[in-house]
Amino acid sequence: MKGTVFVRPNLKLLLVGALLVLFVQHLILNGRSQGTGVLLPVAAREDGSDDIRELLRRASEHPTADVHMRLSLCFEKRGEYRRALIHLRKAETLREAEDSDE
Repeated sequence: MKGTVFVRPNLKLLLVGALLVLFVQHLILNGRSQGTGVLLPVAAREDGSDDIRELLRRASEHPTADVHMRLSLCFEKRGEYRRALIHLRKAETLREAEDSDE
């Protein structure tokens, strides 16, 4: 039962192995992958602000499903997904109301 295998562990080898594992983990988590996120340039966010204002004015005066769908698409292009989803839901409810009236 007196084995010499566990008497003197090679600490240098353990340290190099731990550093290798840490390096591989860093590459996996912070490496270049396709799903890292979408960053829009500032100019792309500013484009269409006049269109959005016009559509918002139309939606407040005469709310229709088409106007809210266009608003949803504009907000989605700008990267404002929460507002796009809100207008998409409004478009769906208005479309259901229009279908039930017919």
